Amino acid sequence: LTTDPVLGINLWQTYLSRELPAAVDAAYGSTGKRGVAGLSMSGGPALDLAIQAPDVFDAAASFSGCPAPSNPFATAGISAMIAGGLNNPFNMWGLPGSQGWRDHDPSLNVERLRGTAVYVSSSRGAPGAVDRIPDGAVPPFGGMAVEAMVNYCTSIFVDALRRADVPATVSMRDEGAHTWPLFEDQLREAWFTTLAPALGTS
Repeated sequence: LTTDPVLGINLWQTYLSRELPAAVDAAYGSTGKRGVAGLSMSGGPALDLAIQAPDVFDAAASFSGCPAPSNPFATAGISAMIAGGLNNPFNMWGLPGSQGWRDHDPSLNVERLRGTAVYVSSSRGAPGAVDRIPDGAVPPFGGMAVEAMVNYCTSIFVDALRRADVPATVSMRDEGAHTWPLFEDQLREAWFTTLAPALGTS
């Protein structure tokens, strides 16, 4: 929405939902079936891309993402993370609470996911076997905190799906501390339950 003094205007939605698929089709060909998936900070946006471009994506998945960005607690966390990288979090959708944040909040737009194969997963943040943490290693306290936060966001999204009776594969876990092994396990589960069938590759 706003020009960044360093980065200018980045039209990521246009690139990911229009330009990139067209380039891939032109270079390699395709079946016309497409999916989008994201982990952590890209999990919620992956679902949002499917909402904004339902004609492009047949499936969408979020691995420990935050698909409820306009929730005040989530907005604060997202804004702090972006600002921590010396970026302006309000360049993308305007001020918190504005229509832009609501328009790109999957939890407020679940009806637009009807007909899309959806997978969503998060954990309470407790480390477990899925994280494959070496014996004697310091627990990933930062990841534990982040996972607990995204679990809160994901729960809001899942509740909205259920209220609207929009089908989805939901994997809410007791263990997982926002680690790469957790994301790998979520990706494997999403592929076999949701993505591959929707893309016709199962």
